[in-house]
Amino acid sequence: RQRIVTDMATVRTASGITTGLLTSVFTELRAAEAYLASPSGRARQEFLAGADSAFQYVRRLEMTPDLPMEDRMVVARIKMLLSSIQVDYALAHASRDLGRTAEVDTRIAAVHQPVGDLVQLVRAVSARQSERGGEMAARISLLAGRRQLFLWLVLVIFVSLGAVVTMLT
Repeated sequence: RQRIVTDMATVRTASGITTGLLTSVFTELRAAEAYLASPSGRARQEFLAGADSAFQYVRRLEMTPDLPMEDRMVVARIKMLLSSIQVDYALAHASRDLGRTAEVDTRIAAVHQPVGDLVQLVRAVSARQSERGGEMAARISLLAGRRQLFLWLVLVIFVSLGAVVTMLT
């Protein structure tokens, strides 16, 4: 029972972290694009806050116990892509502030592929965590079925013993 509780807590934590990561990545990307469309202090702050939040979620995901090695490798790739994307957007923002429109367009064109890869990787990690949760639920269901069968068997044995004792008495 303790192992099931521990596994469920791990899956629940990892799922919450991946959901938060996905949300913060989308917030960061939306704010980065909003700043390019219409530079404002608010959009810049949202971009920076989204970037900080995304890295915090990545750190939490890295520290998740029992995270499979495949997911750890994907998290490392996510971390690299996040860094690269944030640098590219920051440079595009600086170019936008300096009025270098051609440079902004070049940087934004270059960042679209890594953004797609990042979103795909975060969704893949999230999907695997959901899959692990489903596997865990199936394992718990199987265990509960076995325990129920065992309890019915014990009940039948005790009722039979009670009937035999009653007839002998």
